[in-house]
This record gives sequence, C-alpha cells and structure tokens, in this order.
Amino acid sequence: MRQFGEVACVCCAGAMLLNVVALWVLVIRYGDRLRRRESPRARRVGTALVAVCCLLPFAVYYGPSLYTRATLGRWPLGTYPNGVIREGMTRDEVHALLGEPNNRDEWPDREAWYYSIDAMGASYFSVHFSAEGRVMSTGGD
Repeated sequence: MRQFGEVACVCCAGAMLLNVVALWVLVIRYGDRLRRRESPRARRVGTALVAVCCLLPFAVYYGPSLYTRATLGRWPLGTYPNGVIREGMTRDEVHALLGEPNNRDEWPDREAWYYSIDAMGASYFSVHFSAEGRVMSTGGD
C-alpha cells in the first residue's frame, strides 16, 4: 500500500508536467501565429519560437548525457555492471573495462572509484580497492 506522500508527490509531478506541456503547446501556437504575419521581424521571431520549442524535447532528453560526455570525456555507464567487476581484479583491469572514474577517494589503506550510472549523477557504481590495488568490493546506491 502506498503512503499518502508518495501519491501526492506523483500527483504534483503529473500536474507540473501537464502545465509544462500546455505552456509548450501555447508557445508553439503563438510562434505559428507570428510566422503568419506580414512583418519580417514577427516571422523571424515566430520561426525561432517554433524551432526552439521543437528542439527543446531533444535537448531535455539528450542534454544531460551530452554534458556528462563533454565534461568527463565518456558516457555514463547506463546500467550497473553486475558481475563484470570481480573481487581480486587489478586497477588496470577495472580501468580497461569501465574507463576513467568520475571521482576517486583515497585513504592510506584503500581507494574507491565512483562511476555515474545516469547522466544526472543520481545513481553511481563504486569499486573499492585494497592498498595492494586489488578489488575488495563493489557497490552502489
């Protein structure tokens, strides 16, 4: 059975999404009206509005992944690499399989590498190494 807070959160998110879509449709209709006017400036503004609104869903969908690629030099993992990284593997073997980590934490007796699963950084996969440079454990959120 769901808690009231979960249902309220889903309802609020749905309402916000409907408002965004309604605003998006209104801006496209307004841009289309501007495109039909005789003024060249109004037609340019209308065309720009329609173009931005048509490209916006692609930017929202692909933008975070492209940003992650541009800043880290690689794509997020996408899924947890369960079974790929095994206890006892070396740093070089992990690096060859997963690439450069997003973040590293180092302590005198161990080291941890963190990889983003999704472009927003909400989910991660971690690999923990011993002082000898071998995988001790893996984890994630």
